[in-house]
Amino acid sequence: MIFAASTLAKWKNPGVDDARAVDYHGVINAAKCCIKYNIPRCVIVTSGAVTRPHSLMYKLLNFVGGGIMEAQIQGEDGVRKLYKDPEVIKEGLYYTLIRPGGLTYDPVSLGPPFLEVNHGDDKSGRLSRADVAAICIAWLENASTFNATFEC
Repeated sequence: MIFAASTLAKWKNPGVDDARAVDYHGVINAAKCCIKYNIPRCVIVTSGAVTRPHSLMYKLLNFVGGGIMEAQIQGEDGVRKLYKDPEVIKEGLYYTLIRPGGLTYDPVSLGPPFLEVNHGDDKSGRLSRADVAAICIAWLENASTFNATFEC
């Protein structure tokens, strides 16, 4: 399962399509469904810089996005907690969190082998939405991405 939904600042139906509803509750509910129905892989796309609340990018996106960065890191933390459950581990269910930097509409996809991927949320770049989609698909069955977080 790939969860790549996120709220937009222009949506203003509190509790329905705001940052907390989509980027926190939506992520948690999607992960819970994966666990409940033994879906082996849960790949979630959030945002680069979610662990850097003092950075200019975090502050800008969080302000414009109505708390989106706070909701995303809380959603990530909730997913990690769900997948630490011994029963979930025993079932062989895994998550992967992907934190892309700035997204472009470039129709040309470089493909996962040609993209820089990092850990630690200390780098951020720009990449196409097509490349994010390609990474999600490529990592569905890549064991080195199980229960891990990556920035690209």
